[in-house]
Amino acid sequence: ILYETKMTSNTTPAPYVASASSVYSTAYQAWRAFDGSNSIANSWVTASGVLTGWIQLDFNTEKVSNSLRLGCRSGSTVVTATPKDFDVLGSNDGINFDTLGEFRNQVNWIEGEIRKFKYSNSKSYRYYRVNILANGGSTLYTSVGEITFSYTEEYLEVIPTTSSDSFINYGLPSIEDFDLIYSRKNYILQDTVSEDTDGLWKQELDRKPLSIKYQKKGGIN
Repeated sequence: ILYETKMTSNTTPAPYVASASSVYSTAYQAWRAFDGSNSIANSWVTASGVLTGWIQLDFNTEKVSNSLRLGCRSGSTVVTATPKDFDVLGSNDGINFDTLGEFRNQVNWIEGEIRKFKYSNSKSYRYYRVNILANGGSTLYTSVGEITFSYTEEYLEVIPTTSSDSFINYGLPSIEDFDLIYSRKNYILQDTVSEDTDGLWKQELDRKPLSIKYQKKGGIN
């Protein structure tokens, strides 16, 4: 789920509200980072000489997010103003925040580049904040071209056969997902005889039960 906001001011479209710890000028307000564009004119920039700070989106309703897309401004030669070290925070009162993700050493940005950052979270929050601890080296300001929060249900595929074909068909696409907490497991079934890496032959079940119930004292769940 991609939470696109397409904002045209700090409070439109309703019910979204964008805010930031500082702004360079009225031309670079917080909502510019949530307007769907990554250009130099459509970006958030901190006050002159301010290199750290935060930018926040109030969804006005609780949403679950476990990833975001953050972009370096296109058309800008000051790519070192893009965040290098930052945290992603969540809150339901706008005062007390939980740290959802910590990202460090994000360097070598290219103009217009958008990177996706994942963090383990299954809790709903109303406010999501990007707290910038350092940029890539600019002493002028810190800037962000675009921020889009999203949610992807993470699941782990459990494969029956330890073979190269199984890994190609069902393996994780990248090792960056290994540090996530998976909310669901998918079991890949097969009904053929296969040989594992130790040379042992085994027969897999050809079906699974439609449901599994756990019996505990007081009833069935």
